[in-house]
Amino acid sequence: MGRRTGTTADGGTGKGTFSDEKSIGMYTSCKNRGTAWDVLKFATGKEQDGKLLQATGQMPMRAGLTSAYPDYFASRKDYGIFAEQAEHTVEAPNVPNSVEIWQTFRDRQTAGSVSTVR
Repeated sequence: MGRRTGTTADGGTGKGTFSDEKSIGMYTSCKNRGTAWDVLKFATGKEQDGKLLQATGQMPMRAGLTSAYPDYFASRKDYGIFAEQAEHTVEAPNVPNSVEIWQTFRDRQTAGSVSTVR
């Protein structure tokens, strides 16, 4: 099986790709903020992220992912290569009409068109 890093239309590399991060938050109306904060820190801690990775293969959005869980990625070489690319993710920009823009982009890509969305 071959593998390579992704490139852009101009042949460049090292330009990020969009993540699909799932985030959590706490409402300002929360009555037990201290307890809620402790739960959030626990649930998103390194140990719990490792358990999620082990159980599901879902990679947490964490800096130094492959060095944080070296045993996991040592036994899954191809997955480790994919995980290294996670260091180059960026979040999709939040712009006016973003839902329409991204839906148009998705529709054009699934239809096989490679035109630019403006």
